Amino acid sequence: MGDEEILYRRVLYGKNHYRVDESGDVYLSSTAFADKTWRPSVDRAELCGHDPSFTQQNEENAVVSVVCQDVREIDTVVENDKKGRQVLRHRVDVLPDPWPDNAAHAIVAPIPDYRKPKQVFRRLLEALVRLAQQRPWEILPWEIRRNIN
Repeated sequence: MGDEEILYRRVLYGKNHYRVDESGDVYLSSTAFADKTWRPSVDRAELCGHDPSFTQQNEENAVVSVVCQDVREIDTVVENDKKGRQVLRHRVDVLPDPWPDNAAHAIVAPIPDYRKPKQVFRRLLEALVRLAQQRPWEILPWEIRRNIN
C-alpha cells in the first residue's frame, strides 16, 4: 500500500463516536476508531472508487479519512513500565485485509503486537482522531446534513 493512499473510516450514528456543539462544530471521540480486535478497520479509497458512501453503509453514518503515510508516522503508541518508563515503542502500519465482500478492507496494526492492549490502544485511537480531524469530513454527521437540507 502506498503512503499517499487515503483511508476511510465509518463513524457510526448514535454511538457517541462524535459530538456536535452549539455552533455546529463536530468533534470525534476516540471511540470512533475503537475496535474489539485492537486493529481499527478502514477502507482503501482507491479500491472503493474514491466513494466514501461505500464505507458509510447507512445514510445516518458519517465518514472520515486519514492518509496512510500519516498513520505510519504515528509515534505515540508506547508501552511504559509501572514507573512510567518507556519499554516498547510500536510502529504503526496499514495492512490490506480484504474480505470476501469488501476488497478495500484494511487494518491499522501495531508492530510488534501489543503486550498490554488496553493500556496502549488508547494512544493509537487518540492519534487517529487527531489525524482525521485535520482533514475535512468525507461525509458529515447526520445531524449536520439533516440541518443543511
